Amino acid sequence: MFSKKKEKFQNNKMINEVEKRIPANVVHEITYEGAEIVVYTHNKDFFLNNEPIISQIVSELRVRVFVRAAPSLCKTIEEAETIIKKIVPDEVVLSHIHFEPEMSIVYLDVLHPELFYANAAQLIKEIRANTFWTPEITRLPSIKSSMTNMILSMLRGLPKKRKVFLKHTGQQIYADSLKKLEYVRLTCLGGFRQVGRSCLLFQTNTSDILMDCGIDVGYNDKQMLPIFNTPGFNIGALKAIVITHAHLDHVGALPLLFKYGYNGAVYCTEPVRDQMVLALLDQLDLAKYSDNVPLFREEDIRKLIIHTICLPCDLTTNIAADVKITLKNAGHALGSAMVSTMFFGENTAYSVLYSGDIKYGGTTRLLEKADSNILTNDTLIIESTYGGEADVHEADVRANFEEVENNLISIINKTITQKGNVIIPVLASGRAQDIMLVLSNYYRKTHHKIKVYLDGMLWDITAIHTAYPEFLSETFQRQMRDGNPFLDPIFVKVSTPGERENVIGQQGVIVLATAGMMNGGPVLEYFKKWASNPLNSLIFVNYQGANTLGKAIQGGVSKVTIPNNKGGAETIDIQLQRYTLSGFSGHADHKDILSFIQSLSEPPKRIIINHGEFKKAVSLSNTIYRLNSRKETVVPRPMDSLSLFKDFEV
Repeated sequence: MFSKKKEKFQNNKMINEVEKRIPANVVHEITYEGAEIVVYTHNKDFFLNNEPIISQIVSELRVRVFVRAAPSLCKTIEEAETIIKKIVPDEVVLSHIHFEPEMSIVYLDVLHPELFYANAAQLIKEIRANTFWTPEITRLPSIKSSMTNMILSMLRGLPKKRKVFLKHTGQQIYADSLKKLEYVRLTCLGGFRQVGRSCLLFQTNTSDILMDCGIDVGYNDKQMLPIFNTPGFNIGALKAIVITHAHLDHVGALPLLFKYGYNGAVYCTEPVRDQMVLALLDQLDLAKYSDNVPLFREEDIRKLIIHTICLPCDLTTNIAADVKITLKNAGHALGSAMVSTMFFGENTAYSVLYSGDIKYGGTTRLLEKADSNILTNDTLIIESTYGGEADVHEADVRANFEEVENNLISIINKTITQKGNVIIPVLASGRAQDIMLVLSNYYRKTHHKIKVYLDGMLWDITAIHTAYPEFLSETFQRQMRDGNPFLDPIFVKVSTPGERENVIGQQGVIVLATAGMMNGGPVLEYFKKWASNPLNSLIFVNYQGANTLGKAIQGGVSKVTIPNNKGGAETIDIQLQRYTLSGFSGHADHKDILSFIQSLSEPPKRIIINHGEFKKAVSLSNTIYRLNSRKETVVPRPMDSLSLFKDFEV
């Protein structure tokens, strides 16, 4: 399944080109850091005044180049820390200073970076001039979380290995001279005609690239995983992996690749990295309390962290000798991104836009809609989770958001008035925060003393949201200036079994808990205790995948069998009230998907449908074909290989 082909890279071609353009007496070392090049200098003047030379290099070579001080030039850590504390204004709230001597970088962990950025140019200049360290600013979450602290510690734990990895990645990217682009092929390893185990393999005559690597949470056998034994998949040939967002159906199998020898880079946005690590650690923890053998180990997650390269949206980056990507906001969850990919050679270029999961149209309080300002697009790969036509799949029509909010509050009020409890199974990232904002808004308007308990990863994922406000909607950022709604007193963290038992014994409370499809996690503990009481309510606010417990309960079954903590199982009689509110979905509906396609700056020549049940994918494909002058549309099967581009004779 996981055949390997190891490669060694000693390529310094691009470094040599940079070195030719820099005065020889100022260079201590020139090295790759992924697709970027870093010049370490022992010359103070060049460190502080290099902009004309570096700008010329960037213009000529079209590669990002940065200058840092050689370690011998930097002030000692003790001296630098004293100087930095004097320079950084008190109102920024400098919480911690972390030095990485291997890269001459100093991380400043602050609570209010926006106050630093207000005078950033001058402050950074002062720190560089007085310490010769290069400062980088890290925003700390405004919600305290031991898990986010642990992730930060893991990220900074192995700087030497990180530097070696980044150098190796750069050597790989620049190893091959640009060749003729002979073909681009897509192989469907998972996530086609289904929702789950998203995994797409792109291959050219030079590079193999993987996009997403998820699991299907509705299974616990081999059907859970992408089809890695597909002909042509070779883990040793992979040059890079790109992750669109941190939900398990897109990242749940990723550490498995590191377990079996993958040694390359993983690209995603910063908030996706943090949420991904948290979700994978949680997945590993849940496996301890089930009969399932864990797919991977904690050491595989640690290796994943070292090998993750974070990119901002809208920055084009080489990830292989013949592949560039640009991440574009997808609007689905915090930091979620579409992947605009350019496969190129000396003769031509071919572009593919992979949507991942997108939200387009409608409004949520939390995120902006997907960005459709994408110029080149030969092939579009678009999701179809709610892609069915309205007359066939009524649930696939996006409800008015205000109406859905009112329905949610109405159900909650009715349940609490009769001293019942409310269970809302949620995906930890996205839907949970949407619901929290609705409840916060209700609390602030009415001042009703409701209690909302957050169980599972929700507290820690919400903390991550507060560390990346720039990825949230402008409306929400303005709201945060008047007080962070996630810090409202109605929200209470549940972190121990004892605290959970205390909540279960109460009446008139609301619980938000993972997992969103009820296939595991603390939500089951509440459900087992509250399911038999008709005064209680269960509210579904996100998609329920095939073969999941949530799907069965949503479908109306009267009894379910659930594993217990003693290695056995128990049958649960379901008498509570069940509701489905589809308007909170983070997915575009049928109409929104069509609008997104129409709004693209350049219409695609071919459209491939993925991430949807078969009937919905076909329904969307037929509509696109009919409305777009019979444009080529494809609904591939798992294991299908599609030739997207070819420029050779057989």
